Amino acid sequence: MSDPSDALMIEDFATRHISGLEQALGAEGLLDPETPFGKFWRATLDQPKARMTDFVVAVGADGAPQGAALLFRRLVGRLAGRTSLIWVPVALRRQGIGSRLKREMDRRLHGHGLTMHYGMLYQRSEEAEGFLAANGFALCSNDLIIGWNGETYPKEPVAGLRCAIYRGGDGVMNQKIADFQNRAFIREPLVPILTAEIVESILTEEGSWMMIATQEATGAIAGICECTDTAIFPSISIGRRYWASGLAEWIGGQCLDIYVAAGIERPWTIVRKSNHASINFLARMNWHPDAESWAYRAAVPSDKDYPRDR
Repeated sequence: MSDPSDALMIEDFATRHISGLEQALGAEGLLDPETPFGKFWRATLDQPKARMTDFVVAVGADGAPQGAALLFRRLVGRLAGRTSLIWVPVALRRQGIGSRLKREMDRRLHGHGLTMHYGMLYQRSEEAEGFLAANGFALCSNDLIIGWNGETYPKEPVAGLRCAIYRGGDGVMNQKIADFQNRAFIREPLVPILTAEIVESILTEEGSWMMIATQEATGAIAGICECTDTAIFPSISIGRRYWASGLAEWIGGQCLDIYVAAGIERPWTIVRKSNHASINFLARMNWHPDAESWAYRAAVPSDKDYPRDR
């Protein structure tokens, strides 16, 4: 018996796909502008290269989209890779379309010189977990999603330090940031090793910005918050000398001020369950656990392991 997915063509996303994707996504409520899913898909269709390195569409014999897959630009993990998003309409699932798209993302990852393929779940389901297991993914992390709900938060200045927003463009500062973050996250297996070039990409290609605290006397970095123009609050890191000094609250509070001013009412972040320092800091800022997330990874096959998909 032939595999229904054999009749598909995998194509790079182009403007000709937009109408069909809008129809398919809209039929499942995934373009509702009041939901995070709707905002994500609308932004992705309007600016597909803003945070993606690759965007492909599975097209049937009638030319209609039957699924799509994206590779996010952000590197993930000490075992360097990227996270993909694979979507197939509900009515077309269990026909091999998702697996074809996964193999294509593997091919793209291999082309980028990366060895790991990551996936994320924000809601567990037997269908999603079954797909991940069938396609070689294994669970590598189960974390907390913690969000702010509008309550007050501390933000008292710390003597001898200054804070400023940084959006890239300075190679020397980029290297300082990379060195600081590599030390801060040395025990975090899902955080990649940074270089000055990767920092510049984060700030100029991925839509992030940073609030950086530096010593007034030396210019040395004391703390960093990475933020975005969306509701996501990626990370905060504080130099050991300034632990329990109030710097985390000051720098985090200044960032939250900017989120609030931008109309972002419920920023959120992901925190490892064992990271009690970050959980306690967020509690002091009146952030509260909302849900959980699950990260999965699979090794990217070598060239000889790829089937001859179209």
